[in-house]
Amino acid sequence: MRKISFIIICCLLGNLYFSNAQNVKLTNTERKPLEGAIVQFSSLSQPDKSALVISNFKGEAWVLGLPFPLLRRINLMGFLERVDTIASSTGIAVVVLTSAPSQLGEVTVTGNHLPGYQKNAVVPVQVIRREDIERRGAVTVQDLLTQELNMRISFDPALGSSLTLQGTGGEHIKILVDGVPVIGRQNGNIDLGQLNLSNIERVEVVKGPMSVLYGTDALGGVINLITKTPSKENWSLSGGSFYESSGQYNVEGSASLGLKSTAISVNGGRNYFDGWDPVDESGRSFLWNPREQYFGSLKVTQRLGGLKLTLNSAFFTEEIINKSEPTVTPYVAYATDQYYTTTRWSHQLIADKKFNNFSQLNFTGAYSNYEYVKNTYRKDLVALSEQLTADNLDDDTTVFNAFFTRVNHTLSGKNLKWSLLSGLDFNYEQGKGKKIDNSEHAMYDIAFYSSFDYKLFDKLTLRPSFRAIYNSQFAAPIIPSFSLMYAPGKFMTARASVSMGYRAPSLKEQHLYFVDNGIHNVQGNPDLIAERSKQAMASVEFKKPIADFVFSVEPGFFYNEIKNKISLVQFDANSTLYTYVNLDNFSSRGFELKSRLSHNKFSVQGGVAFTGTLGTFDGDVEQPEVAWYPRSQCLR
Repeated sequence: MRKISFIIICCLLGNLYFSNAQNVKLTNTERKPLEGAIVQFSSLSQPDKSALVISNFKGEAWVLGLPFPLLRRINLMGFLERVDTIASSTGIAVVVLTSAPSQLGEVTVTGNHLPGYQKNAVVPVQVIRREDIERRGAVTVQDLLTQELNMRISFDPALGSSLTLQGTGGEHIKILVDGVPVIGRQNGNIDLGQLNLSNIERVEVVKGPMSVLYGTDALGGVINLITKTPSKENWSLSGGSFYESSGQYNVEGSASLGLKSTAISVNGGRNYFDGWDPVDESGRSFLWNPREQYFGSLKVTQRLGGLKLTLNSAFFTEEIINKSEPTVTPYVAYATDQYYTTTRWSHQLIADKKFNNFSQLNFTGAYSNYEYVKNTYRKDLVALSEQLTADNLDDDTTVFNAFFTRVNHTLSGKNLKWSLLSGLDFNYEQGKGKKIDNSEHAMYDIAFYSSFDYKLFDKLTLRPSFRAIYNSQFAAPIIPSFSLMYAPGKFMTARASVSMGYRAPSLKEQHLYFVDNGIHNVQGNPDLIAERSKQAMASVEFKKPIADFVFSVEPGFFYNEIKNKISLVQFDANSTLYTYVNLDNFSSRGFELKSRLSHNKFSVQGGVAFTGTLGTFDGDVEQPEVAWYPRSQCLR
């Protein structure tokens, strides 16, 4: 009898408890479950009682024991916020979330504490989407950025392309793939023609100083290539080819497979260019040398509860042939050809763990290898045989290895008025070869950084940040920065930031030895000192939907000042030697005005920009005036 009474009492208590239950199932408009949504339940009768739940892979989220009525707030990236009042328990409620409109912009990760919309980012982030890449017919990053405002692309037949951003370039621009630095700079620059876009989902560009979050090489800005994420729901196969009458032949393919919590994708292809010269198309040598590239990648994602693991491996190789005009005598006919071969390997492991709705830990570990080989052959044009030349300076091999580790933790307040990002990163780089004064050198740094976002009121967000660095060779200061975002109205957002920066001389700048048969004579300088910088920038964005269109106008300006800037200069007027020196002072300033009209099916954008530079050497040799460079843009 007692046992029966106990069971009856438990059932009554259970019914009473579950009468306060609220269960919700989230789907999109296609009735697919939505995982990872943040659902906040708050009691209206007892405001001190609330709960936060993340929807599971079935899109379900539930809470027990909160007194009704309840306020239910649902947030998920890519969808509009949903707020409802629940009067009583209704069993399982199916809620369909609506996709966010385009005026919120793309979801970005570069420069943010957590992934978020462009509209809500404290620092301005430009997003070049996959649709834009395909519309421009861009094969490499070099192709993609050629028409961008405040960006200048230059080309060297032996060193490849290089980029200048807001008047600064080379070592001042950090180039990342999924947040991992790209290594292998030639004369301070990453050859943008070696960064293939076949497996890139979008490119995020932050113009201006990002030294606090991304360290050295980020004085001028950050370019982050985000690779495609394989779908975990199905499988797919795709391929494509590209032909251009100038002699470009490309082919690529990809495949992906989803197996519940595991997703796998592979990608690969070949790009070939047979050379071109605008003056003499029948000659043997070309202004634009023949080049052949092979690339491939493997990406695997695995979910284990609240832990997401991503493994990404990529391979790239390129061969460029610099053919010379033939030497013909009554006895022989030969040419001296140079082959430049670049090989890149990169392996990344990324782990993301959510401990609760407002605490997230991220770990990134990566190993990168870069090898650059130059061989010079004497080619017999009669027998069509070739052999390496006897001069020791005609051949060399340069190898760089890098290890990168980054751990950061993001903590957000329950009222979403503040967030704190803190992290630690470690960079180790080793270089060896003839171009590294025929020996081996290494350098590493360890840094702690912290960034705090605080919403002073609904329209104003403040971000103070700092970075503390230990470098194995150079003394480093604490780097501060301060940013703010002000949104006085629904269609206007203003941003401004001031920052200090620091950059240690690279291994190449200290130890480079690049002598190339009279074409190049560049040597490093081991007595260089570190650069210090100050930056300021501001921009205003007006964005307004008009019917099915979104119209935006964005003016902005910037100012950079770099003390002890490292530059490559001619040793003296009577010498062919170029070496690296610390300029006394360098500054760049400029402004841009861009506008965009977008629709679901097309977009048109245009703009103008002016960039000015000024430099002094040893405090007494100064440019007579600021050198201004105009730029315009019009894209569809």
